[in-house]
Amino acid sequence: MADNSLRFAIGDDEPLSEIWTVTVNRSDVYLSSSGFNSVMKLSLHQSGVCQMATSQQLYEERLSVLEGGPDSRTVLRWKRCITPDTGGALAARIIFAACGRWPNPSTAKASKPPLLLPCPPEGYGVELTIFYSKEDPRQHTHDIQQEMNLISVLKLANDDCVSFFGRFLELPGDFFSFRRVPKGQTLATVGFDQGGGETEWGDLSSYEILQDFENAATIYSLHNMQLKRMAR
Repeated sequence: MADNSLRFAIGDDEPLSEIWTVTVNRSDVYLSSSGFNSVMKLSLHQSGVCQMATSQQLYEERLSVLEGGPDSRTVLRWKRCITPDTGGALAARIIFAACGRWPNPSTAKASKPPLLLPCPPEGYGVELTIFYSKEDPRQHTHDIQQEMNLISVLKLANDDCVSFFGRFLELPGDFFSFRRVPKGQTLATVGFDQGGGETEWGDLSSYEILQDFENAATIYSLHNMQLKRMAR
């Protein structure tokens, strides 16, 4: 039986971003990230309900005890469109971007080497989109393939295809600036410090999860933010 899973990261010779692992349980699809020690998970359910959530352990040990903290482990929830008979329906997308440079590669060795998506040129990010379709894009060319490259296709128990497409995406000049969230959109930010040692600059990475489409969400995987540490 074919391996109905996928691992991917940004990198030319070795991973420079977190590694994402995609697994399938019948007709449900789960994506977990090596960032936050794999405590963040994107779930795409057969029912159409999708959510980005923390692990139960992280929620119980670190989030539920915070004053004014979240009342559940769900970061963001939405419902994707019904899988169309022709064409595809966007469920989610991940945009990888780094401010200036990508972090140094991790010294940890992955048990299974990920598929490496090439590092983008300066001023660009990598956009990875997740589409549902009845037709297999390896056999029926989708319109999106005119703009994006097909990376992988996973077949579900209900015969839906979940396809991953990628491309370089030009970033606005103020992409890394602080900005207001447009009215009607929902944003959640979670971040972690990847180091910096004794220097005054921290190599900060974060996820921004944005409900920027009615039936889909965007996860921004932002690296090397180089935010100056506040004096303690």
